[in-house]
Amino acid sequence: NGIHPIKPDYKLHPKLNPGKYPNYVKTGNHLQVIATVFESLSFEKALSTLIQNGYVITDQKKESEFIYLKLTEKQLINLLEFPFIQFVEPIPPPSFPENNTAVTLNRSNYLNSPSNNGLKYDGTGVNVMMQDDGIIGEHIDYQGRLDQSYTSINNGDHGDHVAGTIMGAGNLDPLAKGMANGAFLYVFGSSDNNYNSVPNLYQNQDLVITSKSYSNGCNAGYTTLSRDLDEQIDDYPSLIHVFSAGNSGTSNCGYGAGAGWGNITGGHKVGKNVIAVGNLTDEDVIANSSSRGPAEDGRIKPDVCAKGSNVYSTVDINDYEYKTGTSMSCPGVSGSIAQLYHAYKDLNNGQNPRSSLIKAVVMNSAEDLGNPGPDFIYGWGRVNLKRSYETLLNQQYFYNSLDNGNNTSISLNVPPGQGQLRVMLYWADIEGTANAAIALVNDLDMTITTPSGNTFEPWVLNSSPNASSLNANATRGVDHLNNVEQITIDSPSSGVYTININGFNVPSGPQDFYVVYEYRNNDVVLTYPNGGDPFVPGETEKIRWDAFENTGNFSLEYSLDSGATWSNISTNINSSLRYYDWTVPNTITGNALIRVSRSGSVDVSDECFSIIGVPVNISSLQSCAGSLTITWDPVSGADGYTVFVLGSKYMDSVGVTNTNQFSYAAAPNTVYWISVNATGPNNAFGRRAIAVQLQSGNSSSPTISDFSSNNNGTCDSVLSVNFNNTSINGINYYWDFGDGSTSSTVNPSHTYASPGIYDVML
Repeated sequence: NGIHPIKPDYKLHPKLNPGKYPNYVKTGNHLQVIATVFESLSFEKALSTLIQNGYVITDQKKESEFIYLKLTEKQLINLLEFPFIQFVEPIPPPSFPENNTAVTLNRSNYLNSPSNNGLKYDGTGVNVMMQDDGIIGEHIDYQGRLDQSYTSINNGDHGDHVAGTIMGAGNLDPLAKGMANGAFLYVFGSSDNNYNSVPNLYQNQDLVITSKSYSNGCNAGYTTLSRDLDEQIDDYPSLIHVFSAGNSGTSNCGYGAGAGWGNITGGHKVGKNVIAVGNLTDEDVIANSSSRGPAEDGRIKPDVCAKGSNVYSTVDINDYEYKTGTSMSCPGVSGSIAQLYHAYKDLNNGQNPRSSLIKAVVMNSAEDLGNPGPDFIYGWGRVNLKRSYETLLNQQYFYNSLDNGNNTSISLNVPPGQGQLRVMLYWADIEGTANAAIALVNDLDMTITTPSGNTFEPWVLNSSPNASSLNANATRGVDHLNNVEQITIDSPSSGVYTININGFNVPSGPQDFYVVYEYRNNDVVLTYPNGGDPFVPGETEKIRWDAFENTGNFSLEYSLDSGATWSNISTNINSSLRYYDWTVPNTITGNALIRVSRSGSVDVSDECFSIIGVPVNISSLQSCAGSLTITWDPVSGADGYTVFVLGSKYMDSVGVTNTNQFSYAAAPNTVYWISVNATGPNNAFGRRAIAVQLQSGNSSSPTISDFSSNNNGTCDSVLSVNFNNTSINGINYYWDFGDGSTSSTVNPSHTYASPGIYDVML
């Protein structure tokens, strides 16, 4: 016991041990480091003292007590002797993209349904910041929803692909639509200094989500950047930072358990209040490359997972590619959260949610994958937007605060017949100390007491640095590492449950917190297709559903006549699966339904979906000044078509026709993006074709009436022109028709040898 001076060695990050400096720290004979000053001492005096002693200051952050220095090895050793120095760490390593291929598609269809009666939460009114490789595009999928004024670099198409996953509209190809196709995107480069722009954007532009799919050192620990980002979220309660977990899943990054553990790529990703995302295939299988936890201090990372393998998204110019990696799962979650913000605002008079509520809801409602409960591979599981939204819709959450040593309780009346009760405690913790052995500052604890008097503790993981401990199932216990705790109770009896929250150690209180809850039951719930979806004959569609527990195999059926008759797809789908690859039948209908069942539980698409082909070979039959006549190959079984033209943000419907030809009133000499879809019996409404560019014809002057289109889609060979006179200010003018013929008549009529584009001059 007693007060003892801090030994200089305790102040030094292990990566700055003599002779072991990382290459990115070295600049000639100098090293680049970050020194943290004790908060209780004068920051200005510390700066002055260092300058007087010959230290080169390259940057400073008074609000965080950070001083950036370029120094020699001898100066580094001497630096540790100054009493105002708390800790010295290397500058962050350079950032690198997290993948070679990827994009993320999640179950956002429930929140942004194609059905007329479905939800329409597409992220409209939500502003997202993407930090990546610089300028994105050209691409019409970002039309009208982009600000690139914050960057001038352009280092590839990684950012393009990420952007399309967050907010691409699918204007060019509907199959590439992103998660939040109504959100607005601010584009930045990958420098960590860009986080300095966040407070201004948050306060003046309503920025609430940042997304970054770049690494920053493997198993970097709780760094100054981790601290800064946690502080930002604590200061700006609606702000959330979302990151890729990394693609180093098979690496040994020094955690102590060998290859395959403790390889999250960056201190920014292991912040307590941020979200780090792992990479799944579309069949809920973790990618080998997806980085694993724990964080250096044993906390649970990644937080959640989402699809990041073989993702189809935008690249420039007006193109798409498949890419794979956590770089693609990260924007999928960023876009998903934008949809939840949109939903919350709609449910709460336009107010933004606290990000701590959204993060808690996303984690608690995630689909548990891998080991039961949380683990260091999948985190809390795969994002499920449907369950997240229903938690917000039903207001299944409580908000409160606690000081040190205080307690509070919540009574929850659990209805009968539930398969599982899921309760999560989450708080946005105050920023910790860089390189602290444990990053957690304020520590809350939760237990639940059942109606019969039994007490349940939260799930905890063994973070001991060996593979068997890290891969072990979660057990119930007390958690003093994480700022999140979850208790699940299977087959809960009905009655009043008491949720007990204790301010175990709250040195910087009071600490705000959320408790969120939901129920899982044994009902089967179809999630796709759920109504209005355009299917194409012969294509393969992955049917999806939700169901709790693996208690029996599933049966799957389809109907083409609104449920009057049903045909089997499969009667023996494995109980562990929640998907099935279905080959769409070659029948044109707007009355298709899917039905999934298990052990007496049945669910059917909420509304009918369509099966009909997609138009191909869209082209211009005749391009006339003032009009554009479009044609395409007829679609089997179609009784009509809708024509779309790119508007200020989206592909807008401009007309319908019952033939495979349409004349559009076009501005002269203008390029348009055009698409068409087919309509059919029983209100069948098909998928839009991939858009094409078509150009209208020329016009000489707005005072001249141009060619008109006849019923054959060709231009008339007679041009009628009108002008008041052919003499202006005493100068005689004449008409030049562009084919060698002229006229001095006031209102001439001229016949051309053949249709075409002619420049008519006065």
